[in-house]
Amino acid sequence: MGFITKVDFTRQVKQFSGSTATLSGSTHFKESISASTIFSGSTNLYDIFVTAAGSTTSVQGGKNISTGGTATVPIVNLKDDISVNSLSGTSITATTISAATISAATFYSGSTLLQSLLGGGSGEINTASNIGTGNAHVFKQKSGVDLQLRSFSAGTNIDFVTGDTIVISAKTRVDSFSATTLSASTFYSGSSNIDTLFIHKGIYNNIWVDAGAMVGSTLSGATSNTEEYTGSSIYTQNIMSDHYSFTATTAQTVQFRISMSDDWDRGTIKSKIYWDPDAGASLNDGVVWGVSAGALSNSDVLSGETILGTEVTINDQVIAPKTLHITSASTSITIGGNPALEDLIIFQIARKVDDSNDNMTKNAKLLGCNLQYKEMLSSGATQW
Repeated sequence: MGFITKVDFTRQVKQFSGSTATLSGSTHFKESISASTIFSGSTNLYDIFVTAAGSTTSVQGGKNISTGGTATVPIVNLKDDISVNSLSGTSITATTISAATISAATFYSGSTLLQSLLGGGSGEINTASNIGTGNAHVFKQKSGVDLQLRSFSAGTNIDFVTGDTIVISAKTRVDSFSATTLSASTFYSGSSNIDTLFIHKGIYNNIWVDAGAMVGSTLSGATSNTEEYTGSSIYTQNIMSDHYSFTATTAQTVQFRISMSDDWDRGTIKSKIYWDPDAGASLNDGVVWGVSAGALSNSDVLSGETILGTEVTINDQVIAPKTLHITSASTSITIGGNPALEDLIIFQIARKVDDSNDNMTKNAKLLGCNLQYKEMLSSGATQW
C-alpha cells in the first residue's frame, strides 16, 4: 500500500498498514493495532506500560491519588477528599474545604456571596460605646474580637425579669423602710390603702340637729309647735316633740347654724330628714325636702344671700300619720363660701311644694335632721 500521512476515520477499521499514521475522530479497530511506536498526544505509550526489558510497569497511587483496574488496564483516580499544600485556579468548586489560610478574590457558599455577609473585603474594626449622660455604663471594653459588657445584679428590693427585654422593677413588698419624708399618690399596707386608714380614716361621724334648735325664716317661715304624742292608755308615757309645720301650698323654710368639729375634712356632707305627716295624709303621698348650706368666716357679713351652696332635694312617701319617717340619705351637699376651720355653717331646710313629686295635701312636720361628715387625721387645729 502507499504512504499515508493522515487518516480521519469515523467508522470501524478492519485493516490498515503504513510507515506513519495520525488518527483522529472516533476510530475503532475491530481486532488489534500493531506499531513500532504508539503515541497518545506527545506521550510514547511504551514509556508508560513497557520497560526496556519488556516487563510491565506498575502504576501506584501517590498523594491524593488512588489506583485500580488491571495490570494491562490500570485506572488512576483523584481522591474525593484531598489535601494539598497549595491550590490555585481560576474557579475551584468543592463540597468542603479546610485550610489554615484561604485566599481568593471571591468566596461563595452555594450561591451566596460571603462578602455580603461578613462586610467589606478589608474587614471592619468593631467596637462599642456607652451613650447618654448616665454613670452606669454597660459596655466595658473590647478584648480581641470580644465585646465585653458588664452584668446586672439585683440589689435590695429589686427584681429582674430577663428575656428579649430585661425588666427591672422594685419589689412590691418592703419588710423594713425608714425615711424622714415620704411622698406618694397612694400608700398601701398589704392590700389596704393607707389613705382610708389615716389620711381621712374612712370614718364618718353624725351630728343630730333637733327642730327645737331651728328658727323659722322671717319670710315664708314654717310654724313652730310642740306636740304631745299620746298613747291609748293613761299609763302610757307620752312623747313630747318640737317640730316645724310646713304647709302643702306655700314654699316655707327654716334655718339652723352649727360650728363643725375640727376633725371635719371640709368636704361635702349628707343629710337625712326626720318628719311626720299630719293627720289625714294617705299612704304613699309624696313629700320633697330641700337642704342647702353655706359657711361664714370671721369678719364675713351676716347675710345668707350669697353664701348658701346648691340645694339638694330628698324625696319620701307617707307611711302613716303619727309615725316617724326617716328619709334616705341626700346626695352630697356642697357647703358654699369655702368652709374653713371654726367657720359658722348655716343650714336651710325647705319643703318643695312646687316639685311634682310633692303631692301630699296635708302639712308635713319637721322633727329634725341628721348630718353626716367625713373625718380626717390632722385637722390643723391647735389648743386654744
